[in-house]
Formats: sequence, C-alpha cells, structure tokens
Amino acid sequence: MDELGLIDAGTFKGVDEVDNLQGHVKKELDSYVDFVRKHGYYGEGISALSHDVVEGSAALAPKIQERFPQAVFFMGQLVFAEESFFSRLFHNNTVFAVQRRLYHLGIPFIIMPVRVKMRAE
Repeated sequence: MDELGLIDAGTFKGVDEVDNLQGHVKKELDSYVDFVRKHGYYGEGISALSHDVVEGSAALAPKIQERFPQAVFFMGQLVFAEESFFSRLFHNNTVFAVQRRLYHLGIPFIIMPVRVKMRAE
C-alpha cells in the first residue's frame, strides 16, 4: 500500500505541520495495511510527502514497482450523486493526470469509483 501526503504551500506553517501530516498519512496508511492483512494478503505501507500529487506519484511508483514487479496501483475517483460545475472542476482531473503519467512509465493503474452522497443541510 502506498499513500502520498499533499503539502499545501498556502497553509503550510512550519515543521510541526509536516510532522502532523506525516503522522496522519501513517495512520491512514496503517488502516489500509491492516485491512489487507485481515483479508489474508501481504500488506506493507510506503508513504511520501509531496507538493504535487502527480509528480509525487510518478516519483514513488517506479520505486515500489522495482521492489514489487507485479504491483498494480489504484486511486479513487470521486463520483457525486449530483455533479456541479465546482465538483467537476475540483475533483475530476488529478486521478487522470496520475493515470497518464503512470501509463507512460508502463505502470499498471486502476481507477476505482468512490461514490459521494451529499447531505441535505
């Protein structure tokens, strides 16, 4: 399992925030690894921090594939019950940019839909 923590330069306030982000990424990653292991598969967590998801993924994936040649990479794509201009603008391009980069590197990549239901306020 791998997870990439995104450093937002607009809200970055110092070393403590990087440490907090690393802790959060590790906690999330550990939950995925635990899930995989509970289902009888080998799981290992590898994480990195980057200011750009696409570049960070393109740098991390080849290193993982070198160690695990049969690795297949997955990423979730948010699917809203009711799409708006803003949901399409903010949530639809990153996964496809990562897909293109990894495909150009010859790395298998699968997009998984993640359904999002908006609560009535």
